Amino acid sequence: MPLYDTHTHTNHSHDSECALDDLCEAAFARGMTGVTVTDHADIEYYRTTDVRARVNASFRDADAHRAAWAGRLKVLRGVEIGEGVWDPDAARELLSDAPFDQIIGSVHAVRMEGYTKPYSGIDFSRMPAGDLARYLHGYFEDMLDMVTTADVDVLAHVTCPLRYITGKFGISVDMSAYDRQIDRVLRAAADRGLALEVNTSCTGTAYDELMPYGSIIRRFMDFGGTRFTIGSDCHAAVRCGAGFDRAVDALRRLGVTQAVYYENRQPVPYTPD
Repeated sequence: MPLYDTHTHTNHSHDSECALDDLCEAAFARGMTGVTVTDHADIEYYRTTDVRARVNASFRDADAHRAAWAGRLKVLRGVEIGEGVWDPDAARELLSDAPFDQIIGSVHAVRMEGYTKPYSGIDFSRMPAGDLARYLHGYFEDMLDMVTTADVDVLAHVTCPLRYITGKFGISVDMSAYDRQIDRVLRAAADRGLALEVNTSCTGTAYDELMPYGSIIRRFMDFGGTRFTIGSDCHAAVRCGAGFDRAVDALRRLGVTQAVYYENRQPVPYTPD
């Protein structure tokens, strides 16, 4: 019964205290086949903080656990590049440090004056409606820039700001206003052969949805997208693999029978169950 959690965080991420030992133990106890360690590399902080050192430490930790868990749990070495388009030279420099198995591309912050902090730290209840619309348009523009120019394998959690806008602050968003932009992102990702991540981190929370939700997954397929990863985006061991039953069911209902994980930057198909 293969299942790979391809998006996980450990204490090498700024927002996690999870030891990789604990993550591996939890994944093994749940019968997972493998995990990809994808600690944060938020490029907007690359020149001012220890992003590079933390990512290199994460790689070494994952590499050591790969050997220690061989035959029981496949441990893969990845990284989540956030805001890579803010400083492409920095992103390239970081990726040259180690032979990562998988590169996740994500947008956690938007190049919009006055709102450049990560959306997890923005009080959207105080943001005027017009600014919120401009913010989301900017979010998808940054995402399009990322999928067309950045060195990534996986497009992550496409609708992640809704975790905060709707889940935390209860603000309803008519996402149809952004369909044209989202479709440009999906088409570009499909054309490049990127995998679309089905992210389960919001399942069981106030924003109880997969990211992205089913209609976006369907549109990615309509544009020729064929690769999907499933990731919990866990920052604590207890959340490893959480919500995977919903993700697998959603993919099956859309006719998708295979997912992928990445090893040596190559997609490896498997049938999740």
